[in-house]
Amino acid sequence: MKRFLSSSLFKRLGPTRRSSYFVPIMTSTTRCYSNRMSTLHEDEVEKFSKLAHEWWNSDGEFRTLHDINPLRIQYIKKILGRSHFDGLHMLDVGCGGGIAAESMARLGAASVLGVDASQENIGVAKAHAARYDSLSNLAYHCGLVEQLKVDHQFDVVVSFEVIEHVRNPTLFVQFLVSHLKPGGHLILSTINRSMRSYLEMIVGAEYVTGLVPRGTHDHDKFVTPEELHQMLQMNQLVDITSSGYAYNPLTRQGALKQNMDVSYFMSAKKKRIKKLLN
Repeated sequence: MKRFLSSSLFKRLGPTRRSSYFVPIMTSTTRCYSNRMSTLHEDEVEKFSKLAHEWWNSDGEFRTLHDINPLRIQYIKKILGRSHFDGLHMLDVGCGGGIAAESMARLGAASVLGVDASQENIGVAKAHAARYDSLSNLAYHCGLVEQLKVDHQFDVVVSFEVIEHVRNPTLFVQFLVSHLKPGGHLILSTINRSMRSYLEMIVGAEYVTGLVPRGTHDHDKFVTPEELHQMLQMNQLVDITSSGYAYNPLTRQGALKQNMDVSYFMSAKKKRIKKLLN
């Protein structure tokens, strides 16, 4: 992995070093990025930073993310058409405490890089991964995707339930694609902007059942499948596919479905560069 990541960057990704690529802004929470030309809302970073200690409590504030993580991994396998990630270099943008990133690393990826704008989230992710010698293929970096400096592109870029929290979704997708190698897969999940999503994800999940903390979602920021599909097309991505999914709080399991009224996945491939024949 050290050969794949530049040696200087890999050292910065280590558990005890803070990246020099990002300028920390010191407020009530530590953010590892400059707010100039940023895609992320600062209040969103602060909101999740305050809950960072809950990331690895599977019965806590992020229990639904733990419950649907197997479904996320299942969807990645489905899109890639493989049961393992051997040899793949993978990027998880908005990785939070590392729930999905760890799972990808455990499935044999050559390298997994988790990126998040919250120093608190990255600190929790690094501390949890450090418990396991088997996760030497996993590294974390605190910052924004548009400021990420690596000397390579990735086979797979994932971003789960992040795009609805950023300032400029179209620009965010553009930066995700910039880190994707030709022929690579971009895999996203988000929430549709519909009346049903308002009732289920905000009224139901936040105020009635308390499945997620109040204020987690802003219905106006939800992204429709049509909007996301257009963003992918604008970036010249091909083979765009999508699937809805649902979460059952009683069984604490997620399942794929055709209906995309609420939550959904969308994936696409970056066109391969055609070599000109002499």
